[in-house]
Amino acid sequence: MTRRLASALFALFLALFALQPIAAQVDPAARAMAAQAIQRASPWRVAPYLGVVVDKARLDTAVSGSNTRAMAVTEYRTTSAISRPRVIHYNRYISPALNETDGGAPATYTSWVEYPIGVKLYGPVSAVAAPGQKVVLDMGAITIPNNARVRVWTLIDGPLIHYVGQGGGSQLGSTIQFGASAPATPTLGAMVPQPSGTNGYFPIVVDTTTAPTVFVADDSHAYGIGDTSDLTGYLGYLERYYAGSIGFINGAQAGDSLAKYLTPGNRTMRLDAMQYASDIGINLAGNDISNGVTAATIIANLTTAAGEVPPGKRKFTTTEFVKTTPTDSAVKCTTVANQTATVNEANRLGVNRFKRSGVLFDYWLDFEPWDATMNGTSMVWALSATGAPLTDDCIHPNRTGYLESVRNMRQIIPFP
Repeated sequence: MTRRLASALFALFLALFALQPIAAQVDPAARAMAAQAIQRASPWRVAPYLGVVVDKARLDTAVSGSNTRAMAVTEYRTTSAISRPRVIHYNRYISPALNETDGGAPATYTSWVEYPIGVKLYGPVSAVAAPGQKVVLDMGAITIPNNARVRVWTLIDGPLIHYVGQGGGSQLGSTIQFGASAPATPTLGAMVPQPSGTNGYFPIVVDTTTAPTVFVADDSHAYGIGDTSDLTGYLGYLERYYAGSIGFINGAQAGDSLAKYLTPGNRTMRLDAMQYASDIGINLAGNDISNGVTAATIIANLTTAAGEVPPGKRKFTTTEFVKTTPTDSAVKCTTVANQTATVNEANRLGVNRFKRSGVLFDYWLDFEPWDATMNGTSMVWALSATGAPLTDDCIHPNRTGYLESVRNMRQIIPFP
């Protein structure tokens, strides 16, 4: 199918969409057909590039103010064959206040690669990152096949920038120990002896690859708010969707918005990290909608953000999940009848229509239909096939909701 034909079909779909009642707008089959048309029109053809080759690299979201030393160990699944891994560390993070910032001082990063796990260590390799900068540690020649389990150890001396997860650090596949008692060298097959709760550290591992890879600028849904960690090690809708199938860099922070992302100087790290992926997801908008920003302003900001994506990358987006208000606070969103759309619903629908239009993005992933149903004229949270609620706070899916939407999406489009 040519791109011109796909565009014509998509335009026809949009025209029909605009004429349909709201109930018809949640029909998943129609939306999936449009997504498949876009994808068939522009298949992935990736020339060799330096890209992420592990399943869950994550940009950091916190800093420890009381310590200046830590050791972390993180287990990954490889998503391409590796011959010369480089480990990337940023002396920068996305703060809980949604500002990209640094620790205010240089940091020394020392890394080891453990493969096979429990058998051999490669390294150490060290470098110093100035405040706000990154280091790329070349670990030398190491042969690691695709779909292998590998671990990266990192000793940090300086500002302790790290990732905060939503569950036990060991379940997320990473543990970190802060303070002078942290080990100075790795122990094959072991974890750090005194892990710090939900904290972890997930540096980007890159190598030359021809495989498609993904970076996302996203909010709480990709960060995993509402989700519960499990033995998969994945959190949120996109980590669960890709599930180790391709290299993935998660640039999400809970509460982030287009307005904050576009603040001058506030996306330096994320723009830099985009170079290590073939496909870039600009998925922010949900918090702008909740803050009462109009659809027109959000669309203008999406256009600005997408325009900053490096040349040669494919741009995609995800639709915004439904948001509702319970009519009985005690029942919350455990029933369909007890929900009504928020006062910002018209803006959410308008943004989703634009995201599906194909005007700005090469393709889009539509998770909304799988968690939504109708209560009269309001689009609200559905229940699972067994009657279980898909949300606990009427804004984010719970673990059941994330799994429900991901399972159905993967049946329609296994990989974008």
